[in-house]
Amino acid sequence: MQTNSKWLVPVLLVLVLGVGMSHRLVGINWDDFTHLHPDERFLTQVVSSLGGDLNLSSKTDGVVLLETCKQRYPNENGRGTYLNGGYFDAQCSSLNPNNVGFGLYVYGTLPLFIADVVSDRYSDIRYQVDTYLAQQNGTDAPPAYSSTMWSGYSGAHLVWRTLNALADGLTILFIFMIGSRLHNRWVGLLAAVLYAAFPLPIQKAHFATVNSMANLFGVIALYYATRIFDEGELGDYIGFGVAFGCALSSRINLAPLVVLALVATGTRLLITFDWRVASGEFQRAIWRDFG
Repeated sequence: MQTNSKWLVPVLLVLVLGVGMSHRLVGINWDDFTHLHPDERFLTQVVSSLGGDLNLSSKTDGVVLLETCKQRYPNENGRGTYLNGGYFDAQCSSLNPNNVGFGLYVYGTLPLFIADVVSDRYSDIRYQVDTYLAQQNGTDAPPAYSSTMWSGYSGAHLVWRTLNALADGLTILFIFMIGSRLHNRWVGLLAAVLYAAFPLPIQKAHFATVNSMANLFGVIALYYATRIFDEGELGDYIGFGVAFGCALSSRINLAPLVVLALVATGTRLLITFDWRVASGEFQRAIWRDFG
C-alpha cells in the first residue's frame, strides 16, 4: 500500500491541478469584452495607462509638478522610468497610478506591475507571430492594433485574468505542500481537492483584480512559516520575507501575516528556556532564530 501511495498521490495531485485549472481558465472572457466588473474596469484603465505620458491633473499643483518633472527627465518628457532611474521617483514615475490620471488608486501595485509587464510582452510576441504568419502566407501584415490591444484597455484584462488563473493554480499546489508538511500527503491532497473546488477562488480567478495573486503570496508565506516552525533554516526565513513582501505589496491588509513568522520563531526560541538542552543547540537558537 505504501508503494502504491508513493505514485498514487502525485498522480491524483496532477489530476486535481488539471481539474482546478480547467475550472479557472474556462470562460475567461465571460463578459465578451464588455468590462462588466467595476473594480476590474478601473484596474484595466490603470494598467493600460502605465508607462504613458504623465497626467497630473488630479493633483492640486499638477502644472508646477509637471514642469519640475520635465526638468528632471527632459529626454522622456518628464516621465520617470526604469531606464533613467525614475521608478522610485514617486512624483514623476509614469508607473505610479497617481501620475497617470488615477489619484484614487487604493490597490496593491505588484499585481498591477506583473500584469503590465506580461501584457506588454505578450502583445509584442503576438504581433511578431502574426507578422511572421502573414509573411509566410503572402498576405499583408496585420494592423498594429490587432496585437497591441492585449496591452491596452480592450485586452489587458484578459491577460490579467489568465495570470490570476495560473496564480490560483499554484495556490492549490502550495496548499497541498502545507497539508503534507503539517500532517501527511493524503491530508495535503484532501486540502488541495477542497480548495480546487471552492467557488470563491474560482470566481476571483476570473476577475482582473489583485485578489488571486495576493492570495498566492499569502499562502506561500504560510508555507514558509510552517517550514520555520519545523526546521528554521535561513532559506525559510528568506522565503517567508520575500513572500510576505509580495503579499503586502498586493494587499496592505495582509500585514498581520508577519505574526505567523513571529509565532513560529518564538516557538523555536522556547528551547532556550530548557537548561538541559545542549550548548550547541542553545547558541544555534540564539544566533539563527533570534537573529
